[in-house]
Amino acid sequence: NSLIDTYTSILCAWFPQSAEACSWLLQILSDKYKCWTETILLHCPVIEVRRNFVHVLTAVFRTMTSNSKERNLYGVEESASCIPAEEDNGTLALGSDNEHEEIRDADDEVVITTFFRSGSSFKVRTTKRKGRARFILTKSLLAKFVGIGLLDLLEDCEGHWRRFDQLFECITAFALCGHEESVYLIRCGLVLRLVDIYLGDGGGVRLGSLVVGNRGKRSLRKNSGGHRRPKMGDKYNKPNFFPLLALLSVLVRSVVIMPDEDDSDSDSDSDSDDSDGDNSKRKAQKRITGTNNIFFPPTLHLHGIPESELSLRRIEMPRRDAALLSTKKILQTLFDEVPRA
Repeated sequence: NSLIDTYTSILCAWFPQSAEACSWLLQILSDKYKCWTETILLHCPVIEVRRNFVHVLTAVFRTMTSNSKERNLYGVEESASCIPAEEDNGTLALGSDNEHEEIRDADDEVVITTFFRSGSSFKVRTTKRKGRARFILTKSLLAKFVGIGLLDLLEDCEGHWRRFDQLFECITAFALCGHEESVYLIRCGLVLRLVDIYLGDGGGVRLGSLVVGNRGKRSLRKNSGGHRRPKMGDKYNKPNFFPLLALLSVLVRSVVIMPDEDDSDSDSDSDSDDSDGDNSKRKAQKRITGTNNIFFPPTLHLHGIPESELSLRRIEMPRRDAALLSTKKILQTLFDEVPRA
């Protein structure tokens, strides 16, 4: 163990000094030695090895995310023709930063609204929508590794529930690099994937809503054929979901979850005489110019607060993700996870 720790310390000190070395490692882990990540994070029985691998990748992530050029490539995608015809089964959720791409479903969109100050309130300047990001097509080397090297492993991680802690910790390390990273993971459908793992078949996540790579496509075809998903836990042990929930917490607190437009807060009787159009306009205005805890929620993660306050920009979680996080099923399950005194 001391030898592993020594080599890890050397690598963690070396990678921050060389972006080229970081790119080299991500390249081989995404291509020639792609199996290494799965072997270490899901199959290796020695927890010290898995933890040290996370430390090394964390150093690489921090070095790569210090380059704004790399970050700008997260949502820029290659042409879909890069995927062989026999591999493309239509399960990839559409949506990218490319202007020619079409968005499949409005419920999967991240809504980015910029504001300007008008007296004591805020008014909308622009609204932009971005659909799901397809990590298999991204031009970013870092985002591609995170996608095919880490996110794709989530599809089969349930069968490795005794050792999957470090997989979630590794993805969390990427999410904590900054606001751009957390938002990109949300666009990759990670919230849906985590809820699906946490709640299982009863979680209400449609397979067609999940963003997948080539590995995930094979699993989707397998699941559609009646294949039963692995059962996590046994008579004596429960899976450790705390790393998963910690990752989910970072993602949820990186964006704003807007209240449902159908919710009403006891409008006065006089409002009932107004037309439906006037009511909808007033409710929309209330949502964007209301109290600060709606515009800048106090629950925002530390890397989300300056992003929102300095740029007067609000990023909303996709409606599909927000709806799943608000169900009785997940709330009750979360309450059951809390240790009782």
